[in-house]
Amino acid sequence: MAAPNNVQRRRLLVALLVLFVVTTGVLNSPTIFYEPLALWLRITLPTMLCIGFVGNLLRMRLLSVVGWIGLACFAILVVFTALPGEDHVLFGTSDGMPNLPNTSFIVLRFVFLVALIASQFVCVRLLSSQRDTVGDPRR
Repeated sequence: MAAPNNVQRRRLLVALLVLFVVTTGVLNSPTIFYEPLALWLRITLPTMLCIGFVGNLLRMRLLSVVGWIGLACFAILVVFTALPGEDHVLFGTSDGMPNLPNTSFIVLRFVFLVALIASQFVCVRLLSSQRDTVGDPRR
């Protein structure tokens, strides 16, 4: 019974690692967010996610909590920065015309970021629930 659990755990860890790499790429991509992100955000959030990944890998709750905090901060960052602000729209072009973003691009970008966050939450939650049942002989 332990072998399928280990295979499933390995798959979840690989999926979480891929999501971590995609998130790091998204944070450092200048085309995803309308305003450039501060350097400390581009460094701190991937570091917190990496610490959380190591916590899930080593089954250490304290490090996993840091990962959960990183996920929450990434979710807050996406909600507040994925959509264009007033200054981007009103003061957008050099000839004084408003910079009107493509609505479908905004929706696709927001859906992609929300799906990225949701998949990370699911992977981390599944990994943490596996950690709780590893030593339990009743399951």
